[in-house]
Amino acid sequence: MLEVYVKKELKKVPFDKPLCKRAWIFPGTLCNESCRFCYYKNDLTQLKSFEEVKFQIDKAKELGMTSIDLSGGEPSIHPDILKIIEYGTKIFGSVSTLTNGLRFSDKQFLKQCVDLGLNEILFSVHGIEHVHDLVVNKKGAFQKIIQAIYNAKELGIKVRMNHTLTNESISSLDEYIKLVNTIKPEQINFIPENNWHDHRGRVYRNKNIQILDQKISNIDPNIEINIRYVPFCLVTNKHLVKSKYYHLFDLGDWNIYYTRCRDNSFVNCKKLDDQSMYEKSIDILADIQKSIYVKKLECFHCKYFLYCDGFHKDSDMPKEIKIEKD
Repeated sequence: MLEVYVKKELKKVPFDKPLCKRAWIFPGTLCNESCRFCYYKNDLTQLKSFEEVKFQIDKAKELGMTSIDLSGGEPSIHPDILKIIEYGTKIFGSVSTLTNGLRFSDKQFLKQCVDLGLNEILFSVHGIEHVHDLVVNKKGAFQKIIQAIYNAKELGIKVRMNHTLTNESISSLDEYIKLVNTIKPEQINFIPENNWHDHRGRVYRNKNIQILDQKISNIDPNIEINIRYVPFCLVTNKHLVKSKYYHLFDLGDWNIYYTRCRDNSFVNCKKLDDQSMYEKSIDILADIQKSIYVKKLECFHCKYFLYCDGFHKDSDMPKEIKIEKD
């Protein structure tokens, strides 16, 4: 079977970079937006108790993680968010979070979080004003997240950005790139829109990546660029592609072993040395690739075959692909 071969071959590849050991702490799906591409869009009300979140943080330390990232849902609206940040800082020294920025548009509230140890924020900005408000289903959301970003920069927080590529955002990509260059985040991540069943026919996942590829060089070279969950063959500068394999070494991403442990209620999970964690992560990645992605016949001759996720099973498949041979 293909995934068995991939697991076997990747485990032979020596890793010469430090593994990402940032734990994704999940406070629930509760959110104050309803983005059409959200993983949890049909259930945005779940809330973990402070004790449950505290347990996740304790387990992260126990399993050898070195930092934590809060992501929901929208972590900033958790009723115990200040206690969570304070406790996370007590255990790990600081806390980062992923956010839609609505609550952080209140500079006084953001300062409270910073004073308790919040030192890095990944803001989800999905286009210029009318596009962002449309895809998150909230009028005025863009103005608030931009205000939150400048609040964070004024308070000295590390600022990164996420962007979900939609048909609407790709049509105004030049303007969005100007916005990115004005904000100057330390990093910008481009992610294809999810191909959910209710809008599968109008998501041009691979076509949009090819359009992005034509314009990516217009982004300030001092900003780190990641293009995630896409085949290497769709992007000219291969080093910008962050497949699930390369996420193992992306220090701003999440540790896949911890996430699997958390999702399984930490049953039969233990602290691993780096080699064992690497091998365990390869097993998890290969299983994910099998369930979500597919590779064309030509892919088997590409030098990126082992490291590439392949094409999302529900995506618009290009008629031809250009592979690179060794």
